[in-house]
Order: sequence, then structure tokens, then C-alpha cells
Amino acid sequence: MVGSRPPAVTVVNVGGVDAEVRAVERRTADIALHLAPTCQILPPNFPSYRRSCQYLPGGVAGLDRARRLVRSSGTSGASVTVWVPAPIAVQGRFMVSVLDSLGYRARLKAAPAPSYFNRVLDSRLRVQTGYVGWGADFPSDVTLIHDVFACAVFVPGSSNQSNNDPSEFCNPSIDRQMARAEAVQAQDPPAAGALWQKVEHEILAQAPMVPTYNRQVVDFVSKRVVNYEYHPQWGALLD
Repeated sequence: MVGSRPPAVTVVNVGGVDAEVRAVERRTADIALHLAPTCQILPPNFPSYRRSCQYLPGGVAGLDRARRLVRSSGTSGASVTVWVPAPIAVQGRFMVSVLDSLGYRARLKAAPAPSYFNRVLDSRLRVQTGYVGWGADFPSDVTLIHDVFACAVFVPGSSNQSNNDPSEFCNPSIDRQMARAEAVQAQDPPAAGALWQKVEHEILAQAPMVPTYNRQVVDFVSKRVVNYEYHPQWGALLD
């Protein structure tokens, strides 16, 4: 995912995000077999996942509209630094090209992988935008929505990765909705799923981040293999 902090100018409105998302999706579709483009927070194997995309396709017309929105926001020509772990600098260079095409003056900041997250998660460095990703330790909507976007998970001035909210997103109304979804989860999972879907939609509408892709596992097996089993959390099950 591409995350942006409040001081950043990479996300000026949903219209601008439309063009960015579509461009990213076209690129990530070509990167590798194990990446699946997405415009959602939740991955397909999560309980509340329902396939949708609120970013409108628009092709060239959509890109022109995004450029007009950037100009009307007064941020056209602003400098934007895109942070990225050095091993995936190629993705960062592509994001720089997307932002340049929207009217910004973007540059790449590739940081060594061991120190990258300590730096981009430290709010004192005021990183404008960068690549972040996470995997759930349990297939629960809480781990991918609440634990990344709740007000309480933002830890200012953290340099040891204790801050789980790189975009510094905080919305008390959405916090209340997440608390409601968690309370309903045990008694009525389908009802909780509908609540989580609404929360996801509202977060994406405010664009603190732009989903890019989900990792997917592809296993090649011989015709002789039988009783192959795959677990969504642990992958291929081997005795």
C-alpha cells in the first residue's frame, strides 16, 4: 500500500486517487505472478471481504480530470518525496512517474531495508508518502483495519516501529464504528461483516492510503500429488 501523511500533497481528493490507483494497478498487474492488484484494504480470504472498488475508471479522461483537481487544489508543482525500501525501488520509481504525471514534482528516496520502517513510521521525520505493508497474525478484520487506522495506534515520535499508523489517520466517528463492529463480532458475524465493510469504505473515501496489491501464493505440484491442502494463513499443509 502507498500511505500518505496529513502534510503530504499526494492525495488531494478521491478524484486524484482514482487516476493514481488505476495507474498503479496496471503496473502491479505486470510485476509478478505472486502479486494481485487491489483497491481494497481487506484481502479476498478475509471474512468481511466483498469485492468492490470505489475508485472510478476513467482512462485518459480520468487522468485529465485528476490533473484539473490537482490544479484547483493549489498543490500543482509541489515537491513530493516518495520513500521506498531499496529492494523495491522500481515500484517507487513508478510512483514518482505517476505523481509527476498528475502535476507534482516527485523524487525518490530509497532507504536500506533494515532501517526503512524505523524512519517512515517516525512522525518527527514527516515522511510524505511511502510504501508500507502488513500481514495479519490472525484472519480477522480487526488486525487489518482497527490495528492500522484506529486513533490509539498512532504513536507520535516513535523510532522503534511501535507506531502502527503510518498515515497518522484518526477519525473518532470511524473509531466508534470499529468498536461497534468488534462488539457485534462474537454474537453476529454476518452483521459485523457489514459494519466492517462500511468502515473500510469510509476509510478509503478519506484516502489516508492507496491499496496497490495483495500477495498471493502460487504452488506448482506434480500430477502425482494427491490430497493437496492449502491454509489461508499458513499456506500448503505438509505432514
